[in-house]
Amino acid sequence: MDYHQCCNVLDLVPPVRLEDAKQAYKDLVQVWHPDRFTHSPRLQERAEAKLKQLNLAYETLVPLLQAQQKLRQRRVDRRTEVRTPDRSPSSKSERSPDPQVWNVASTFHDAMRSKTWFDRLSLATKARIYGFVLMPGVVVLVFLMLQLAMVFAAYPQILVILVSVIGFYYALRKLSDYSSRS
Repeated sequence: MDYHQCCNVLDLVPPVRLEDAKQAYKDLVQVWHPDRFTHSPRLQERAEAKLKQLNLAYETLVPLLQAQQKLRQRRVDRRTEVRTPDRSPSSKSERSPDPQVWNVASTFHDAMRSKTWFDRLSLATKARIYGFVLMPGVVVLVFLMLQLAMVFAAYPQILVILVSVIGFYYALRKLSDYSSRS
């Protein structure tokens, strides 16, 4: 069973805390316990099957949630831990960094690390980058178009040949389209 299947069996909506999973399991075991259905063997079998599903879901979900909780606790411990080198007893009076400031800085760093470098840039910086990249490209393109116009002005037969080749290409394409339809 995966995480979402376990949550469905235990009637939980993700994200799930460990305490919520335990409480939901206890409640559903009370509802579906086979001893409640001693008067009807059919219902007792159904309750046993449901209880097996609940047990499997609970046994699968709890280790996942415990591991998740341990990981969260390690992150919190790592963030609040003040990393200072060993100092002599006389220098212990120096003020260490504020853990709350460290936590905020660490959270900001984690958030920034999750994105690409370009996503972290401001809109103004992105506009400058686009300007630096696009403007030389536009200038080069205009320069090439002017050079091409000068070549066509000096040698008009190139333009005639180019236009006739393009026309011939499209005429062949049209003919192949007509022949493929029939």
